[in-house]
Amino acid sequence: MKSSIYLTFFTFFALSLNAQTNHKFDGVEITTKPQTVTDKANRKFGYEYEVLEIKNTTSEQKSILFHTDAYYDGKCATCSNTEYTYSFVLKPNETIVGSLKDPANKGLYVFKKDNNGKLKDVLSDLKFSNVVVK
Repeated sequence: MKSSIYLTFFTFFALSLNAQTNHKFDGVEITTKPQTVTDKANRKFGYEYEVLEIKNTTSEQKSILFHTDAYYDGKCATCSNTEYTYSFVLKPNETIVGSLKDPANKGLYVFKKDNNGKLKDVLSDLKFSNVVVK
């Protein structure tokens, strides 16, 4: 009986770590979705990221400014660094989607985990602070 309770707990815990999250700020939604980059020859090799999708849900142009607070193993690695403040302008009902294929698209993806084992820190929480929507 105990083993089935533990199995259920760990299944829900694992699903919550890989689930998309949704944040709403005055007509603008930021959704994060996990994405893994793997080597074709070895499916375990690769990196995991949280990719952002920013959507203007209104019929007016919106600009959004926010700071990405990325916590690794419980410690915020980006909180005191202004380099992680981003600004985007969205047309009415426009959606901007991050892409790992476009490294110039800074601010639309966050490193989560190194499956290669070289980087030990793992993204434990992702928050958006100092959000301004105009």
